[in-house]
Amino acid sequence: MEDSYELALEDGRAKVVAADQPIGVGDALLLGDEVLLVVRESEERPRDVRARFECRLALRLRGQGRELLDYAEELRLKFTRVREARTQ
Repeated sequence: MEDSYELALEDGRAKVVAADQPIGVGDALLLGDEVLLVVRESEERPRDVRARFECRLALRLRGQGRELLDYAEELRLKFTRVREARTQ
């Protein structure tokens, strides 16, 4: 089952994402070419989504970054893949 979450990024951006598995504090999220770390649950109430989290950009993958991510997954490091959700 897919759930929607709002991610508040440290640069002021906010993104609504969809995930096939629950997201929680401490998770590393893979959104396109960005790896985001879920720092804490936001004090702001979520709107039309399951939860709102504050996140930090850990790194932006470029070039060989994708290969590095594939290798990390082979080592069983856990990334939660998310995708931007459509907002109404």
